[in-house]
Amino acid sequence: MYDKRKEGRLNLLKVLKTSLAIIIMTDAIYMLRTDNFEFISYYTLLLSVFILVTGADECKEGRKGMGT
Repeated sequence: MYDKRKEGRLNLLKVLKTSLAIIIMTDAIYMLRTDNFEFISYYTLLLSVFILVTGADECKEGRKGMGT
């Protein structure tokens, strides 16, 4: 059901997910272009937080499984 109260509100999880995606992609491109894998542990940590935020966003929207 459509909720008019959600229309103008900024979804914090989506903003966090987008920010994490940009940081992760920047980090990945840096490591690939410089062959410097010193920050791989930070990359892995950010990737796991991204997956956690994505799961929380999916649960908030009411989607419980893949393809539903």
